[in-house]
Amino acid sequence: MTEAQQGPKALQERIDALELQLADAQQTAAKLREAHTEAAAEFVKTRDRLKRNHSSEIEAARMSMVARLFELADNLDRTVEAGENGGDGLLSGVQLVRDHFFQALAELGLTRFDPSGETFDPTRHDAIGVVTVQDADQANVIVNVLKPGYQADGRVLRAAMVQVGKLDQETRITT
Repeated sequence: MTEAQQGPKALQERIDALELQLADAQQTAAKLREAHTEAAAEFVKTRDRLKRNHSSEIEAARMSMVARLFELADNLDRTVEAGENGGDGLLSGVQLVRDHFFQALAELGLTRFDPSGETFDPTRHDAIGVVTVQDADQANVIVNVLKPGYQADGRVLRAAMVQVGKLDQETRITT
């Protein structure tokens, strides 16, 4: 028997039931929209807080690094004073400042590397010239370091500027 055959009362009951289902669905949708809006607002707040925290951490690290440079500046001042006063300690003062500088770099996780005698590696070395060598073992090997390299956590910050050995053509023919 169809709803039309059951009469208007049955139809009205079916309509009322459907209207209740629709109202429930609309209420659920409104709750979900509200929850989504709250979650989106919370996300924005969290993102903004993380940005502020990240900026604060960067600033704190920057200030810590700058504070380490104060001792270096003090040592430079003492070295200049020693030089102005005609003291014999100028060279030792400069060496002290240099050592302190490299110590400060090491505390920041940076290391200096001197690749003398290593095989040339373009990821760590910047070849600015070649030097003719007679010994085949010196071919493609760093024979002169013009500037040392610097690295942190295995990542090269500045490649070492080097000269690389190149086997002499005459030596190559006779071997």
